[in-house]
Amino acid sequence: MIGYGTLRKINKRIKQAKKDKAGKNLSPVRRIERVYPLTNRRVCAMTFDDGPSAAMPSPQKMGNSQGLTETLTDILKAYDARGTFDIIGTTAENYPDKRGKLHTASWGGKKHDHYPDFGKDHLAGAVNQPQLVQNLIQSGQSLTNHGYHHILYGPINYIYRQRETYQNIVEVVDDLNRLHQTVKNNFDVDMKFARPPHYIDHIKDGCDAYDAFALMGYHYLAASFDGGGWQPTTGDYEQDVEAMVKPLERALQENPEALNGQIIFQKDGCNMSLQTPIVDALPRQLALLSQYGYEVVTVDELINLSPFEDYGEGMLHFESARALDRAGFIIGYKNNTFQPSRLLTMGELITMATPRTVYTKKREALLRGDLKDHLKRAIGIHVDHHIQYARQEGYLGRLGTIDTEAKVTLEALIDFVSAISKLRGNIEVTLSEPLGETYTRAEVLPILEQLLIEK
Repeated sequence: MIGYGTLRKINKRIKQAKKDKAGKNLSPVRRIERVYPLTNRRVCAMTFDDGPSAAMPSPQKMGNSQGLTETLTDILKAYDARGTFDIIGTTAENYPDKRGKLHTASWGGKKHDHYPDFGKDHLAGAVNQPQLVQNLIQSGQSLTNHGYHHILYGPINYIYRQRETYQNIVEVVDDLNRLHQTVKNNFDVDMKFARPPHYIDHIKDGCDAYDAFALMGYHYLAASFDGGGWQPTTGDYEQDVEAMVKPLERALQENPEALNGQIIFQKDGCNMSLQTPIVDALPRQLALLSQYGYEVVTVDELINLSPFEDYGEGMLHFESARALDRAGFIIGYKNNTFQPSRLLTMGELITMATPRTVYTKKREALLRGDLKDHLKRAIGIHVDHHIQYARQEGYLGRLGTIDTEAKVTLEALIDFVSAISKLRGNIEVTLSEPLGETYTRAEVLPILEQLLIEK
């Protein structure tokens, strides 16, 4: 049998290959693992999956009368830190099922996950623990969508091969939307990020998590540093705690900037052995971060400061990029790079003037069943949707077929800007000539900011 360590190394190589490929097309959904480090601050984020949980930490210690989520919140507060809680709705509906073997990935169920333990689903999730959700909000934590039922989007050959999965994108979006509306209606919070259960992206009908998240208006919440606490116990609780602390300590000792801009993965739940070493590891991790001058903020705050992985403060026209991103335009690549020196194509120029709401407006039609099966796949992310939007808005004037790979010249940019300017009341836009014969992606940013963002 292949061990967890080997599988993780294989998975790491696969992820890197996918990340490289994802840097080729602009996308309304960016997979955010880390961001460009801030220049004068050390900032990172922590995400906590699978809660909120009212179950007692394990092993339970004398004097501790609080559930897991409350304990973690108090620890964060003690270090003036804010976390991002990637919450579920409930796993209580994931029956009939059988308990899996302890110390394995199926510890909470063979067909599905059951949090915080098999038969104790009522102790976890936003549906069962609304007061915990309210407490998270009031204490300054952020909420993201980890699925109403925490059911896999699609099959996987290893570890979770016995699990039942969703069959199509309609079921996935319905699940995400159900939790989104629960949180919106009960707590007046609009979640902005989502993470697929167990990071499984593909859906059986040929769609994937990115298609689903585009319809929801989410970015893909990933992570770049594993805080640990999810694997089986070594058999020694103190060693389990050390295994969470030592990697972070080594990273900071080798390079104090190592975690600047990174997102750290944590659990608001048990490891595979029904223990919660995070309760004892988190204070030590936060103490180390504090020692090295780090601020621990929510993912929302981190992205607001530095949206992209390769483009940040002090770089050419970065402020314009951040303004356009905050306004909801599709300006970054799927792998969360911006690539400011890349030559701009007509397809990318049109995409950068397209709001992400082009996709969210299709969500209700999908859930109502108005779309035929062959159209459900066509709803996927593609530049054709952006061209269609531009035509509907009148941005393309009388232009016929668009060569999406053609480089943007001054003449082409003048035509595009003039059309939008007239439609928006003859907005005055300062057009700068490109440094060469064509524009880089960074060079066009202040022009689009003037054109698209109302002051």
